[in-house]
Amino acid sequence: MKTFVIIVCCICAVGACVAPAEADASERDISRVWTIEEFAEVALAQSRSYLAARESLQTAAIGERQATPIYASGATASGAWAGASGSSGPSAEARHTARVSVKAPLTDKLSVGADYTADKSTYTLKLSYTPLAGVIGTDLARGFPTSILGSWGPTDAATSAKELAARKLDDARSAALLDARKTYIGALKTIKARRTAEEEHTLAGLELSIAERRFTSGLSSELEVEQARLNLLDAELALMKADTDERWMRKRLSAMTGQDMSAAVLEDLPDFDLATPDLEALVSAARQHDVDLAQAEAELANAVRALESARSLLPSIQVDAETTVGDWSPQFTVSANWSISLSRSMEIEKAVVKVEQRRRAVDEAYSSISDSVAKNLDYLAIEIASMEKWRRQLEESEESHRKTLESYQEGEVLLIDMERARLNLQKSRNNYLAHWGAVWEMWYTLVDLSMHE
Repeated sequence: MKTFVIIVCCICAVGACVAPAEADASERDISRVWTIEEFAEVALAQSRSYLAARESLQTAAIGERQATPIYASGATASGAWAGASGSSGPSAEARHTARVSVKAPLTDKLSVGADYTADKSTYTLKLSYTPLAGVIGTDLARGFPTSILGSWGPTDAATSAKELAARKLDDARSAALLDARKTYIGALKTIKARRTAEEEHTLAGLELSIAERRFTSGLSSELEVEQARLNLLDAELALMKADTDERWMRKRLSAMTGQDMSAAVLEDLPDFDLATPDLEALVSAARQHDVDLAQAEAELANAVRALESARSLLPSIQVDAETTVGDWSPQFTVSANWSISLSRSMEIEKAVVKVEQRRRAVDEAYSSISDSVAKNLDYLAIEIASMEKWRRQLEESEESHRKTLESYQEGEVLLIDMERARLNLQKSRNNYLAHWGAVWEMWYTLVDLSMHE
């Protein structure tokens, strides 16, 4: 009998971990074994937030192309007829006109246009140049010929919007993958908890059978048998709850993947023994991909441009050259406009305040990222230490429970001693499992910062 008890306890010790995938596959007749990365990739394809961010990037890319000067080109056709009608028919003074105009911006400073007037059969060409359009201090860094002829590409605002959308897509992808991995870890914990509940139910049944034999042998009272029956009932209720938790967790897995995960086999994660990431590398990666920081930097750049524009005293200058085809006597027009408001100094002061606010926002974002990463690393170290502590405690509790069960079977201890050993084992299992899951979740949270594509 002692040999049987030892075998049962050894099964309990092994059962604290998820059984090998091959055993599950044979029991459930499932051919595929899901890994955490496979699950995360499938869940990503179903993520609504990721799909929405991808569509936003597509929209921003279209907007960037639309913001290219050449896409502002267009043609306009117009016609008119005027005259008087009487008994003798239409008036001889009836007039009709038809005109076609084409305008094509080549850069943000240079544009060409053409007009055709049907009634006069004339073609007119026009070239417009605004040399100081958008020229502020930060634009001088563009270099020649862009600073002279203007930009052929999209506007800075459109490009910034696309870059921000790309970062948001990267952030949405990262968040969806992290959520999937945490869900996978939660599912493993639920499966482990259900298997532990099955083992505890088996042990409770074994304790009841031993109590009944002890009662028959006169080694214990009927009260002890009743207590063992209550313990078995508690174990049955715990198993029912564990089964329900796993069933609903698998429903969530199915919703995230769009596949039936009711009998899916999940590959287990091992005991954590990985080296913690480098703090500086994590902070650097986080700053490169943080959406809030990117937004703060974009707002600071806009505030600086607004301040430079407010301080600028350059006039608005436009040069137009126009000629009629066949005539080739171009006419040049140069116009300059200055607009200086009495409130200019106050506008500059407001712009300076805005720049300072945006600069503080960037500094705060930098500091927040550094503190968040460092804090998570500190707590990861604490969770790893706690997990190691409860792993050792679990090994001791398993050994203590095995010896107590043997002694209870031999009549050397009472049921209350058996219950104390079982509760200690249960506490050790639960705490180890909780810290094991927390360590893996925090690990993926941190490593995710350096896994952006």
